Amino acid sequence: MLKPIDDKESAALARFRELTSDLNQDEDVSLKFLRAREGNLEKAEEMLRKSVKWRSDKNIGQFLKWKPPPKLEKDFGYTYRFTGFTNEGTPVFWIPLGDFKSKECIENGLKEDMLHWVYHFLEEAVRFAKSLEESQVVFLLECKNLSVRQVLHRESMQILYGAFQDLEMNYPEIIRTLYVVNAPKIFSIVYKLIKPILSARTISKIQIFDDDKKVWKEALMSKMPETSIPEEIR
Repeated sequence: MLKPIDDKESAALARFRELTSDLNQDEDVSLKFLRAREGNLEKAEEMLRKSVKWRSDKNIGQFLKWKPPPKLEKDFGYTYRFTGFTNEGTPVFWIPLGDFKSKECIENGLKEDMLHWVYHFLEEAVRFAKSLEESQVVFLLECKNLSVRQVLHRESMQILYGAFQDLEMNYPEIIRTLYVVNAPKIFSIVYKLIKPILSARTISKIQIFDDDKKVWKEALMSKMPETSIPEEIR
């Protein structure tokens, strides 16, 4: 779990926990929100209170038990998988973003299920990390099949935008590193869309690679064993 890096942060965390004691959040969560606002107590408190209300309003906890419809996973590619650990013991989750058929999902009345899938995945990632006494995860987004048709579909991009917004505002510091591999040129449009809502801390954790497998595989294998890279792209 995360720990204060020095006495200054430790003192700030103690004060922050006093200010938000009524919210009953553990030390790890408190520290994540404090870091997300660069130690600014007022901004961190505002962020945490909004997030706690968001979780309550949406009853986010229920999505750990929610099961995606088979059609969403089988026909439209909405899936993810734990593939292993980094050399430091951080769990790695593979997300084949390029295979997600968002436009088709929406046209088939599965928009709400797509939103629920986002909450389910984020909650599962947090739960899994905690079960290992870890605070963060590595996301590996594979984008080989990302098409212009997907990127230019307005409602699909709205859902992606909302997913990253929820990640930024309600799951701060969950990301250790976010790798994007096999990113086609069209991915620049996606990144241009979501980058403004990301903090400088989050942006610093994102590494984007094109389809030069030698380059991205070397980068991944400097941080994790080959067995943690999904077989599909290994």
